[in-house]
Amino acid sequence: MKLNNPTPKIFLSYTSEHKKEARDLYSQLTQANFDVWFDETELIPGVRWDSTLKKAIEECNTILLIVGQHGLGTWQNFEMKTVIERTVQNSDINLIPILMPGVNSEDLPAALQAYQAIDLRDVRDSNIMIQRIAASLIFDPNTGSLADNEEIGDRLRESGDIHASLPYYQKELTIAQAKFGNLNPNIARIRRKIGLARLDLGDLVAAEAEFSTALTIDEETYGYQHLSIAINLNNLARVYEYRGEFDRAKATLERALLIDKALSGDSSLRVATTLNNLASVARNLGDIQTAKSYLEKALDITTAAVGRSHPDVAVRLSNLGDIFHDLGEFDTSRKYFEEALQITRNVYGDNHPVIASRLHNLGTVLRDLGDLDGALYYLEQALKISENSLGAKHPEVAITLNNLASIYRTKGDYKYAKTLYEHSLSILYSLSAPWNILTHGINENLDSIQREVRAIDTNKFVIVEDKV
Repeated sequence: MKLNNPTPKIFLSYTSEHKKEARDLYSQLTQANFDVWFDETELIPGVRWDSTLKKAIEECNTILLIVGQHGLGTWQNFEMKTVIERTVQNSDINLIPILMPGVNSEDLPAALQAYQAIDLRDVRDSNIMIQRIAASLIFDPNTGSLADNEEIGDRLRESGDIHASLPYYQKELTIAQAKFGNLNPNIARIRRKIGLARLDLGDLVAAEAEFSTALTIDEETYGYQHLSIAINLNNLARVYEYRGEFDRAKATLERALLIDKALSGDSSLRVATTLNNLASVARNLGDIQTAKSYLEKALDITTAAVGRSHPDVAVRLSNLGDIFHDLGEFDTSRKYFEEALQITRNVYGDNHPVIASRLHNLGTVLRDLGDLDGALYYLEQALKISENSLGAKHPEVAITLNNLASIYRTKGDYKYAKTLYEHSLSILYSLSAPWNILTHGINENLDSIQREVRAIDTNKFVIVEDKV
């Protein structure tokens, strides 16, 4: 992540407890073109540390204060007091506590609790730690001040750190409500983003509430023929689809498509997005040829508009891979999945939750091509990424566990496959609203594997094909 605009100088404050994290953070920030003062590279033997540190702090606009479970060290207390003294005279100084795992925020000094912190207490992966910190260090190139909460939330969500984005969106919503009231397009925009984050996390109830509120606000503001209305309808349709309400999702998307075409023309990116979503619903309704037609049109529009290397193109390719998988054309499906994975890696790197989805798709088609070891390799990678980025109770984790179970089942390990199916269902049933699109098929898989396990005990068994 390279930054083209000049950025303020950052002072990095830490204790020996977190020396490794400080070194990693220094390396990452300097690679991103941040100007960072770091004691290991700046302090010269023989000079007075207190005066040198105070001078360095005076020359920096932003102080990152890494706080571990043992609290602030002696030098950190000195650095914090120096910064707070400066903020009294200059409100443009940014003091940002970084809360590491094990920290109780209530134990922080009262003076420090007033500052917006970067919360890393739920993070164990060092890459996610660095991404979360870097995403929070966005500066306005004109003023040099930190970006607002919404922009930080956008950056975090784009990086795949969905959990971390939500507090920033919620804080921005509170600020916007105080400024604009509850019925304002700015409120609708932020609620849409909260809804998308909730949807990404598998919370269908909260997502639907946010999307419905955004739709109501936009209808009162713009009427019924506006692109914002079409966007809200697309979002709501995804909720209906995940609940298994396919006819409702289809009707909602058809309304959105009419708006898109009327306002943007037949070949706009908005039309491509709605066609992509209609294809998903058509596939779930069993109309594979219609889904294929929608997706091919969406791919043509998107490629013409943004080129072949755009992440939206990867979405269309991946969905076409699903269609050819359904048609039993596994080699063609694999080619689409591999191209989608390459595009996505070029855009997001190796650890984004979208990468997990691409790896998962490749794993399933390799399974059906008979490469069980290759399938396990990709699915286990997908599972690890999903658990790290989305959490262990996410629907994507449940889907991957189901497909891993199918591989162990094919390998003859019926008891372990049964355990994976049960784990998958327990995740889906723990969600705030049922993902009916998934639970029915996995329940059928579990019922059949239970029959197989019982049959094994009596030396009689029949292989039953997986659903989902």
